[in-house]
Amino acid sequence: MIEKEPKIEKMETSKNEKLMLNIVSKKINKRIHTTRKKNFSWRTVYMFGLVGWEVVVPLFLMTYIGIWLEKNYPQKNVSWTLNCIMLGFIVGFYNTYRILKKEKLKLDEEGKFNE
Repeated sequence: MIEKEPKIEKMETSKNEKLMLNIVSKKINKRIHTTRKKNFSWRTVYMFGLVGWEVVVPLFLMTYIGIWLEKNYPQKNVSWTLNCIMLGFIVGFYNTYRILKKEKLKLDEEGKFNE
């Protein structure tokens, strides 16, 4: 048998209470919207800058070290510069992965990753 849903009695509210609830809900929605917008834009800028610096800096440092090794310790069969460039990429991408993973965990704790 299909049971009827129970009737919920509505509470009577005065005009002042309705007006106050309307004003408060608008302010809350405005605050939520502005904070989400700010957090998203600054986090996006932060992530782009992070990836750039975390990959480029180790790459340039390792390239410089490779060139220095080529000048001071020349080898016939070993290219110090290419090996150092590969090592710079590996270090840079590992740093980026580590920091992005930490940032994702922080967003998961705040509950903002899936919004």
